[in-house]
Amino acid sequence: MKDANNKIIEKISRDEIVRLKQEWIECLGIKDFGDIFYPNIPQELKKYFRDKQVKLTVNSFLKMIENQKEKYIEDIRPTLENPEFVFEDKDEIIFARFMEDRLYFTSIAKELKDDSNVYVIIISNAPKKDNNIINKLNNTIKENRLLYKSKKLSRKTQMDLGSLVCMENKSSIKKR
Repeated sequence: MKDANNKIIEKISRDEIVRLKQEWIECLGIKDFGDIFYPNIPQELKKYFRDKQVKLTVNSFLKMIENQKEKYIEDIRPTLENPEFVFEDKDEIIFARFMEDRLYFTSIAKELKDDSNVYVIIISNAPKKDNNIINKLNNTIKENRLLYKSKKLSRKTQMDLGSLVCMENKSSIKKR
């Protein structure tokens, strides 16, 4: 993995890497670049995840650099801590928040286990086109896989989803 990381970082100047690492630290509110970030997710999601902590590691930074998505570093924390909605899609958990125009920013998580813990780790952070997210969300609601819906949806999300998700019907939120 170190060789791959070095190749990623070689594509960008040293000054730019230093700047991006500092941006990562400041946007996440962590002390050091290698620190794990534990977002303060909404209370309703804490109940869903129970004892499992959601965490973001430096691997997400490397993946964003590799995929030339570093301009979205500042969108990670707001998406995790103030998502418009969170839903299950296959074996992934998608945190989504409207950004602009026809884009939603998403942070995608997976539940993983090691010898002593089960945790939720963020594996991807990137913008997605609205039609992709809206189609997934519509299916999610029909299949009762919606985990969280903000009380403050953007006007764009309200227009995209109409009454389907704007209803305050708590029965559409999946319980664990």
